Amino acid sequence: MAATVTVKERFSAGPLYGVVAEVTGDTSYVSGGYAFTPGLLGLGTIVAVAPAGANTTLYSAVHDNVANKLAFMNGGSEASGNISAVKVKVIVLGR
Repeated sequence: MAATVTVKERFSAGPLYGVVAEVTGDTSYVSGGYAFTPGLLGLGTIVAVAPAGANTTLYSAVHDNVANKLAFMNGGSEASGNISAVKVKVIVLGR
């Protein structure tokens, strides 16, 4: 399966476009993270990804710009198994 990406807001930031997105895990997390491509967000390229807002599940998201993946982390460890109840918000800047 795959993560569900929901765009919550779009904005412009000078020469860049911004997206606030909520990413929800699935029932079978794959090591290395979920595909997180610019097209999922309506962007041509991703320049930066940062956490947005509070996360009550203690998970954070780490973006791998080379592999176009978003890994869910809990402390210093990568998630595993069923994380369908986990939602993280990110701010993405791109072109």
